[in-house]
Amino acid sequence: MNFLFQFGGRNKRHHVFFSVLPDAARPAPANEILRCRWFRPGKVATLITSVPTREIINLLFSHELTASGIVAA
Repeated sequence: MNFLFQFGGRNKRHHVFFSVLPDAARPAPANEILRCRWFRPGKVATLITSVPTREIINLLFSHELTASGIVAA
């Protein structure tokens, strides 16, 4: 995992990490996550999420595109 950035919401500070996982990987709920699911970045817009979550996904996805050379920085 690579640390990318911190994102401050109203009540929380989010620490954002990035990792490439194999297609066969499956989420495993832990103590604080009762219903753990993974979604592709484009699917997040169809989900009920907080504003910070949407912004983190937008920043993360734009970072990944920039890092891969698809989008100019």
